[in-house]
Amino acid sequence: MNIEGADLDAINAEQERANRIINLTSSRQMKELATKNNIDPKSDDYNTFVALYDHHTDLVKESTKNLNTTSTEVAKILQKQDVNEFAEQKNKENPELVKQFAYLHT
Repeated sequence: MNIEGADLDAINAEQERANRIINLTSSRQMKELATKNNIDPKSDDYNTFVALYDHHTDLVKESTKNLNTTSTEVAKILQKQDVNEFAEQKNKENPELVKQFAYLHT
């Protein structure tokens, strides 16, 4: 289904986002968090606070997903035979370099 450029997946995603915002707005924890930050849960500022909280939660989720994807890709690269051979060769040439590198990453 496609309604003026919006497909069913986009409509469902927006509906889920709207439901999430409604649940956040009415949650006791969000109201307490706002109150701790001197935001009245009955104000327009509260609505902005909830929207920003939701937006930044999405950013964190996307960043975590990107980190996991990148970590997987790096692990695949490091497991390649030619990378291992290169590392072994460099270790033979300069074992102290490997120790310094390991120290930097601890």
